[in-house]
Amino acid sequence: MQIGLSVSIAVGYQVVARAFNVVDMNITFTPSWWQFFVPPIWFGAPFELFLQNHSNMYLISFSLLALAIPIFSIIIYSRMMPSFERNLLKLTNNSEGSKRKKHWWINRLLPIICRSREERIFFRFADNMMRNEREFRLKVYPSLGLSLIFPFIFMFNEIQMHSFAHMVSSKWYLAIYFCCLMIPNAITMLKYSGKYKGAWIYQTAPIQNLAPVYSSVLKVFIVNLFIPIYVILCVIFASIFGVRIIDDLIVVLVTAILYTVICSNYLRGTLPFSESFEDALQSGGLKVILALICLAVFAGIHFAFTLIPFGVPIYMLLLIMITIFSWKQAFKTIWNY
Repeated sequence: MQIGLSVSIAVGYQVVARAFNVVDMNITFTPSWWQFFVPPIWFGAPFELFLQNHSNMYLISFSLLALAIPIFSIIIYSRMMPSFERNLLKLTNNSEGSKRKKHWWINRLLPIICRSREERIFFRFADNMMRNEREFRLKVYPSLGLSLIFPFIFMFNEIQMHSFAHMVSSKWYLAIYFCCLMIPNAITMLKYSGKYKGAWIYQTAPIQNLAPVYSSVLKVFIVNLFIPIYVILCVIFASIFGVRIIDDLIVVLVTAILYTVICSNYLRGTLPFSESFEDALQSGGLKVILALICLAVFAGIHFAFTLIPFGVPIYMLLLIMITIFSWKQAFKTIWNY
């Protein structure tokens, strides 16, 4: 619901802003019975009734509804609010004691993406935390929906200014970089938890250093949150622009992994899931802005290599080597006990 609400709001802004260009606004309003089911018309009727001095049974009825329905709704709200708060309290205190469905594909991927036993243990731990943390889902999941539609919003603007054929023949497939906008916010949220007081478990765990903790948390984010969005976009983009962009899509994936490692610096100085969500309001937006500038730089470099013959495969190889080196160095000497 949260993702759907975010997507509908973002798309709604685009539709309403362009409605004046695609709809002939030179229309004449004719009252009808079905308009009783359209609340905006209720609130528009008083303007016609008092400012234009036009009166009929429909306009009077719409105006009365605009006055009566809000008052009636407030009365119902005040009467039902205590019951709503009691049920909301039950929802908040739900311990979720029932066993959750195990995902077989995680068991298949674990030996591949997590080499050490410690990393596999913390991978399962981080996976459970992200699935069970309601606050984390409320703060991160809306950005998943926005990352899914942002590329198409900008592509739609290009289609309006030129044509669909012109967009397909251009390099607008690089708009897929907008799916990486979710990464800084999600990485920042990884250090917060509603059960932050249980962070003492890090001190009692029999581990030599915290490198597996941080690497496994980022791998869970990539596998559970980023990859599904990216795969959906890849299928759509490949169907629009053709197989010629396969190399570019691989470059974007490797860039996203490297970008995740860069954004993991937001976790420095703290442990994953060890701070209260109340402290999240104090996190500065300057870091996120700098991270977005960094993403723009990656997109610019990618675009520059597309202008060079065989530039994309060369850039892909360089990027893979840099990513592997960065991932190893980022967690090699990280916060030993």
